Amino acid sequence: MEQLQMSGGGPWGGMRINEKFFILLRELIGQDVLDKFVTENEMDYFDLRMDFETQKREVRT
Repeated sequence: MEQLQMSGGGPWGGMRINEKFFILLRELIGQDVLDKFVTENEMDYFDLRMDFETQKREVRT
């Protein structure tokens, strides 16, 4: 198998989806709460990001 073109994701790429998820989260709980969570719970924030990524990849259509 030969790769003919590099993937680029564009506006529907994985990084954009992550960005939109965290924008939604910020809108739901507020920037102050999110900032406090991130600074006081670094490992939990990391786990949240990793869990989101895992769930995103496991979605079946």
